[in-house]
Amino acid sequence: MNPRIGPLVSCRPGPWPSSSPRGCAPANKYLAALGRPHGPASVYFHDALELRAPGFDRVRVMDRVGLAAALFDEGEVEQAATAARQALDDAARIDSALVASRLNTLLDAARPYRTPSVEEVRGRARDLTAARPTTVAA
Repeated sequence: MNPRIGPLVSCRPGPWPSSSPRGCAPANKYLAALGRPHGPASVYFHDALELRAPGFDRVRVMDRVGLAAALFDEGEVEQAATAARQALDDAARIDSALVASRLNTLLDAARPYRTPSVEEVRGRARDLTAARPTTVAA
């Protein structure tokens, strides 16, 4: 919580936790306080990836998963599939239960789409989560 602005408020209701990057971008008052207009979540994930310092591989993978999920939510299916493939390539190199659990976010976001590229992403994500079972809540 930023004491100058107040608590984080969910912008869009949904079944995910309020701390989730999916659908719950910072409240408009946070963005206004930062001098930034409200925009699609994918823009913020792009920014996070560009600004992320080296050495934060797990966080970078989670940003990539968030970017792919945001692009799916925004209807940018082929861009989302491309971002998801990159996230899955990176996730395969990270031994992290948290990353494996975040792949469920990706699977949920891809659920409405039935294209060959999305089916490929879905299959790879399922294979990766099956290879790294986790008890961490997504």
